Amino acid sequence: MIDLHCHLMPGVDDGAASLDISIQMLNDAAKLDISAVCVTPHYSDVIGSAYERRFRWLVKQTASQPIRLLRGMEYRYSDLITLDKFVTLGDSSYVLVDFVAPAIDLSNVEKKVMELESDGYKMVAAHPERIFDTKDIPALQRLAKCGVVMQLNAGSFLGMHGVEVKEMAELMLSHGLCHVVASDSHGKPTRQLFIDKAINYFNANYDKDVVKILFHENSRLIIDDEPPHVMIPTIAHRSFRLIRRMFASV
Repeated sequence: MIDLHCHLMPGVDDGAASLDISIQMLNDAAKLDISAVCVTPHYSDVIGSAYERRFRWLVKQTASQPIRLLRGMEYRYSDLITLDKFVTLGDSSYVLVDFVAPAIDLSNVEKKVMELESDGYKMVAAHPERIFDTKDIPALQRLAKCGVVMQLNAGSFLGMHGVEVKEMAELMLSHGLCHVVASDSHGKPTRQLFIDKAINYFNANYDKDVVKILFHENSRLIIDDEPPHVMIPTIAHRSFRLIRRMFASV
């Protein structure tokens, strides 16, 4: 299992506050059979210029851990406008993008997606269930058709971000707008991995292959620079439909 979104790098953002916490996060991940973690701090000018040095230091400091560290960064949508080079997930072409910003017009995002593709990048939307609401489903569907991958947080399905976010996560799942589940762990009590609890939630409500796709196969495909499967549960319990297709933009 690969965790595509984790604030593991110590002392650079609101994630792990120390190396000890980073190591504890890796210990917790190892217990959940996570084999690799993308180290995705929030982008800033400072961390942007120092990322490679800090990443290599973290790899060295955690060399005794049984988990492989992969590169990554969580960018704000506004960063896509000011930057032309990005730290991608596991050195693939996928860029993790947080849409948190005032009044983003999703209809304009399609143009930015095409611009990124012309530069050799693809977009992964970080936890859109926490940012958008039900009225945005049609726009999110258009973005997915353009090739935007939707990464939802494990904690969202457990109500860790509130009832409305949980309902939005389940609605996105029912519309085929959940391509991969990641932890977005920050090493804090309310921002833990929650991967095991989320897997239990999915196993209790959906066919076992849903977990296989959302937690295992699609994260591997993304790191391998391939488009993830689109999975649409059709009934709340046991039945689902899997569409194995390439994104329109690929």
